[in-house]
Amino acid sequence: MPQNDPENSNHHPKSESLDLSQSEKVEIADRSNPRAAILHEALRLEGEEQLNRKNLAVAWSGLAAGLSMGFSLVAEGLIHVHLPAAEWRPL
Repeated sequence: MPQNDPENSNHHPKSESLDLSQSEKVEIADRSNPRAAILHEALRLEGEEQLNRKNLAVAWSGLAAGLSMGFSLVAEGLIHVHLPAAEWRPL
């Protein structure tokens, strides 16, 4: 069985038309992933905004992230300590 056999493939080339209405084709296009250039530009702009943040805002964000990670470790420890000794406990 050849690997590139179109009869055994689940992939539909663009030239192969499915029976879709125009509105369905528009809906599919709207749900498609954005082009790489659009995604890159959106991420670049968001990065520029983050670089322009004030030092105090970055410090508060770092403190909040650190506290969040620390408390999640404490919460995991408390849950582990208070669980009954059962066969499912390691889960």
